[in-house]
Amino acid sequence: MDLLEYQAKEIFAQVGIPILPSQPIHEPGGLKRLNIPYPIVLKSQVRAGGRGKAGGVKFVANTIDAIAAAHAIFHLPIAGEYPEVILAEARYNPQQEIFLAILPSQPIHEPGGLKRLNIPGAYRDWETDRKSTRLNSSHSAKSRMPSSA
Repeated sequence: MDLLEYQAKEIFAQVGIPILPSQPIHEPGGLKRLNIPYPIVLKSQVRAGGRGKAGGVKFVANTIDAIAAAHAIFHLPIAGEYPEVILAEARYNPQQEIFLAILPSQPIHEPGGLKRLNIPGAYRDWETDRKSTRLNSSHSAKSRMPSSA
């Protein structure tokens, strides 16, 4: 699955993973209807690394600056790709950042995906886990995690 940042964040929000307030912007005028408070970060949504160094990430404090920055980002190719969407996101000052990537060690393009890898803990029935957690809130989430020795 090859998702843009805003698409991944939409999925995270749907399954209850906390995300910063954000909104996809399809054209600069969309910033006039922004539902998150300033200051914000505007992020080019392209399938390439180095967006910040290339000028595709801008910090702005008001609508006028945001519209000007959005015009620049929409007209900025990064790795030969122009963004169709910009992500407007609440700005924050992190104490620490952690990046996570999950890469299977073998192809999973066949039906069943991760279920067929036969790796303990590689596939979890998230819907069942979510329901059981809701039904028994005193049950420790840690006790449901596979042990690592």
